[in-house]
Amino acid sequence: MLALLGRSVSPSTVSQVAKTLDAAVAAFHRRPLQNRYKALMLDGVVLYRKTGAGALRRPVLVALGLRHGGKKEIIDFRLAASESAAEWEKFLADLYRRGLSGEGLDMICVDGGGGLLAALPGIFHGIPVQRCWAHKIRNILDKVKKADQPAVKRALHKIMNASNAPAARAAARKFANRFEDKYSAAVACLRNDLDELLTCFRYKSEDQRRKVRTTNAIERRFREVRRRTRPMGTFQDRTSMDRILFAVFTHENKSQGVSTPLPADTEQLTLPTPAAELEEARKRIAELERKVGQQQVDLDFFRQALQRVRGARRPSAEPGVTGSTRSSKR
Repeated sequence: MLALLGRSVSPSTVSQVAKTLDAAVAAFHRRPLQNRYKALMLDGVVLYRKTGAGALRRPVLVALGLRHGGKKEIIDFRLAASESAAEWEKFLADLYRRGLSGEGLDMICVDGGGGLLAALPGIFHGIPVQRCWAHKIRNILDKVKKADQPAVKRALHKIMNASNAPAARAAARKFANRFEDKYSAAVACLRNDLDELLTCFRYKSEDQRRKVRTTNAIERRFREVRRRTRPMGTFQDRTSMDRILFAVFTHENKSQGVSTPLPADTEQLTLPTPAAELEEARKRIAELERKVGQQQVDLDFFRQALQRVRGARRPSAEPGVTGSTRSSKR
């Protein structure tokens, strides 16, 4: 810590920061919510956590809201045992209880997992569902030979990027006619969910459709989580996962210009600024790497100079004396 931060950190300071952060995380998970979103995106992303028996795969259930002005906000997340209907129902019911009733939502974009699809009607009944195009394209390509995947992908993009819903359905018919005989399972995968894949065409603007037709916004935020935690490999425990996800997600919300108000009983907390601290740590690491690199350059120069000196001191062969003659004198 001294090398990274430029100052020593006592165990009591670390303990106090951890307590403060844990209080902020708890406040984030219980804060009141409002119906301020035009679309909701739900997805489950798997992370790895250490256990005594090795790394354990655990999904994180995430809700991201698209505000009417276009800003995206991580509303909340939950570390779950699985992506079952029961786990999703607990997560969604908690959001509903805290004020996210779904009023004003145009649609909910989902990854297509069975557990989530089963839980949705019980909490957000009647709200149109948009199936994630990114997940659907991957699922369809899994049913196609690698050599044919580029052609199939281009045909799917024609559906997704059509100018309107009728044009998208026409492109879907062409897709079915072209690939039905060779890849019936791929065509069925598209046909079974086509209506929900085209929910985004309620928006006339292509820019608006692009923002709601996938859950990629959630995956992009998890790429940031993985980038910041790459040196760790896996999370130490559930608490460390909660802390880091909270820190990254609230930072991402702030970068979108979205504040995350916490309950009144935490207003006096002096919250850490993980993004700023990480940036400062990165600068110090870069400086250390620069110094180490310079030391390596100096060491290489010293080695080369030493070799030249040794070469200069090595006695040269006597004129007219061959190597065989010299060896015969020994």
